[in-house]
Amino acid sequence: MTSDTLKSISTHGYARADMQMSGNRNKELRRQVMLELTGEKLPLAKCGINAIYKTLCDAYNITTGCHAEREERLTAVIDRW
Repeated sequence: MTSDTLKSISTHGYARADMQMSGNRNKELRRQVMLELTGEKLPLAKCGINAIYKTLCDAYNITTGCHAEREERLTAVIDRW
């Protein structure tokens, strides 16, 4: 998961990438990220920032704790990319 598309996540951590990928102008970027994460071209409605967060958490088995704890663990995983 270290492709060019995911560099903004690995460079800035999830929380900052969240802000950079939000908004209508970045919908195709989010679709590309989901394509790389899932291997499927999903409809834009299924490519929101929350879907990316959930997909990453599921991929790394980050399922327990509050949102802040899961985000911290996810950022630690991303830092190891």
